[in-house]
Amino acid sequence: MARIIQDLTLTLVLALQNLFPPHPLAHNRLLRLEGSKKLAPVTERAARPADYARHLAVASFDSEGALGMFPGVSVPDARGSARWYMGYLAVDFDGHLPEQVVPLATTLEGFGFAAYLTCGTSGRGTHLYVFFAKPLPQWQVYAVLKGVQAMAEGAGFGTPEIRPSCRAGRGSPIFLPYRGGP
Repeated sequence: MARIIQDLTLTLVLALQNLFPPHPLAHNRLLRLEGSKKLAPVTERAARPADYARHLAVASFDSEGALGMFPGVSVPDARGSARWYMGYLAVDFDGHLPEQVVPLATTLEGFGFAAYLTCGTSGRGTHLYVFFAKPLPQWQVYAVLKGVQAMAEGAGFGTPEIRPSCRAGRGSPIFLPYRGGP
């Protein structure tokens, strides 16, 4: 039985790593959650499989262990400078339930993006993750996100936080879904 659980955990870890690849230089992990206040210092290294497994552990559902990721990976271009490419982006709607954000997710899916809605780590809002297969420069993804942010403001959602949170550079992390998953 222990072997089956170990194999299942490894399968889930690999799936989560595939959806949310580790940033090569940093990640963060929730150490304490007090209401909506989070203590989650940045660790200056890539997340390891054990970090993903801790995130997925049932014990991390409402306590420490949630894994925060910086979307994107640096890829050198022909000139040798670093350009950022993304596999997913995230929008954080503070104070709104997932069902309230469905129309925006549906609109994004109409443009060919795979969208996933989930409650945020503190339970006070919704995270919208949008996946795309083709790598894109971070500045393009950021421009699209600024458009999504404007759409959200126009729809009465306030100004959601976006990830990547800047045109270039590492920006802010976002906690991954499926905490306490297995």
